[in-house]
Amino acid sequence: MSRASYGYMVIPDAPFHDPDPLNADDVCGWCRTSIRPLNVPAAYGFPTKLQKADRIKRGFIDGRASTTQRTITMSKATTMSNAAVQAEGDALVALLSNGYLRIYSGAQPATGDAAIGAQVMLAELRLGTPAAPATPVTGIVTFAAITSGVAAAAGNAAWFRAFKADGVTPVLDGTADIAANTPNLVLSTAAIGAGATVSVSSFVHTINKVTAGL
Repeated sequence: MSRASYGYMVIPDAPFHDPDPLNADDVCGWCRTSIRPLNVPAAYGFPTKLQKADRIKRGFIDGRASTTQRTITMSKATTMSNAAVQAEGDALVALLSNGYLRIYSGAQPATGDAAIGAQVMLAELRLGTPAAPATPVTGIVTFAAITSGVAAAAGNAAWFRAFKADGVTPVLDGTADIAANTPNLVLSTAAIGAGATVSVSSFVHTINKVTAGL
C-alpha cells in the first residue's frame, strides 16, 4: 500500500502507519512498526533527526503542514494617505464651524466625553465659519481667527473644550496656556481676571499621518 501524498510505502500489515518525524529510524512514529520510503532502497534511510527537526521548525513534517500553531508578533504602524488626512481634518473643521471654545481652570478630563466637574469655566469664545481653511496634506489644521471673549471668572487657564455650534456637543479637548509652554491653544496670558478680555494667539491641531503602535 502506498501513501501517495507523503511519498512513503507502508508494509501490508500496517496500512495506517506514519514515519517518525523526529527519529531517523525506518519505523512508525506511533507504534514503531517498520516502514520504508516509497521507491527508495532501504539503504538510503530516512532524513536525519537534524533534517527532520529543521523541517518541523519551518512548519512542515514529511511534506505535510504542521498542526503546531506558531505566533508571529508584529508591531503596529498605521500610515494614512494624504486624502485620508485631509478628509479627517476637514471633518473636524466642519464639526467646529461656528462652534464654541470654552476655557477652564483645573484638571483636564481624561477624555473629550467626560463630564466637567469642579473645573471652572473662565471664558467662552466663538469659532469662525468655517472654523479653519481646508486641511493641507501635512495634516496641520490651523484654525481661523477666534473672536475674543470676556472672562466670566478669574483663574489660571489650564485646558479648553471645543463644542459644536449647538453649544452642547463636545468635539475636542486640549491644553490652554501661553506659547512658551507649547499648549494646544495659545493664549496671550494664562492668568485670567474676571471681566478681562480673553484672546487666542494660535489654535492648531495636527492629524498624524504616521502613528506607531496603532
